[in-house]
Amino acid sequence: MAEFRYRFNVNWVDTDALSVVHFSNYFRYFEKTEEAFYASTGLDHRKESERHSVAFPRVDVRCSYEFPCRFGDEVEVSLKLADIRDKAVNLNFEVTNVTGGRLSARGAVTLVCVDTGKWKAVSIPPELREVYSKLS
Repeated sequence: MAEFRYRFNVNWVDTDALSVVHFSNYFRYFEKTEEAFYASTGLDHRKESERHSVAFPRVDVRCSYEFPCRFGDEVEVSLKLADIRDKAVNLNFEVTNVTGGRLSARGAVTLVCVDTGKWKAVSIPPELREVYSKLS
């Protein structure tokens, strides 16, 4: 699997008074897609993280907006691995407004693996590294 794709419809709660998706919700869409990706691998990312006493806080997030998504639109988010290092993962996202037939947004997220006791960066456990490698 070189990339993971996830489709859903825009909910009313995600929109502003003009029925356009609020900019902050694109980050929720990234995480929604990331969560669906983890579920698709068959490995419980949360349990595996707890077993190794690690977490993956976001240390850098970016999004550029091209075309609006509106209430009821069908959206497809693609997730790709940009880079994996010893202690960090860089993920790229593209949000396509399927209903409008256009790219809506591009984003990037950097996650760092940290020890939950010391809150210090540590190497990504092999089982979790393998999950991310499915995107390459």
